[in-house]
Amino acid sequence: MGLSESSVSPKTVLLRYLGQLRLLLDTLERQGPQDILERRLTPEMFPLRTQVRICANFALRIWCPLTGGEPVSFDNDDNTFAGLRRQLQQTQHYLEATDDDGLNWDKPVTERAGFGEFTLPMVDFTYQYALPNFYFHLSMVYAIGRASGVNLSKGHYDGFHSYPPGFSFENPS
Repeated sequence: MGLSESSVSPKTVLLRYLGQLRLLLDTLERQGPQDILERRLTPEMFPLRTQVRICANFALRIWCPLTGGEPVSFDNDDNTFAGLRRQLQQTQHYLEATDDDGLNWDKPVTERAGFGEFTLPMVDFTYQYALPNFYFHLSMVYAIGRASGVNLSKGHYDGFHSYPPGFSFENPS
């Protein structure tokens, strides 16, 4: 079975990890420092709030061309947890409302990456560019939270892993 014939639709993956991102935001709001949405790993990287928005937009950058729809974005000017949740919720609703039958895997996609431009078949665009970038920005949200002292585990990221509070592979108790 080829990548374009997978039994798991990209929509399923995107919805799952957008949901995980919403759960991460809930934990960051409860446990994080007050300025966590403005925190970043290094000065030249985007802050957490921008990482969330880019992650949501990558979901749409995958889904819109794959379904033949016009590009959409649910960015808003509300840089609070509520504004980020609203963008994620609208993105999830959009994905849920669109059909994933008859996905156009062969359509070429022309995209910008930084200052470069490239064209790839949809299957390559999805699996070699867009999904890795989606996961990258999701990982940055997790990493900024951890670097800011929020008690996150890998389970907060993927929803599968489970560890007892305070567990460490480096210092197992």
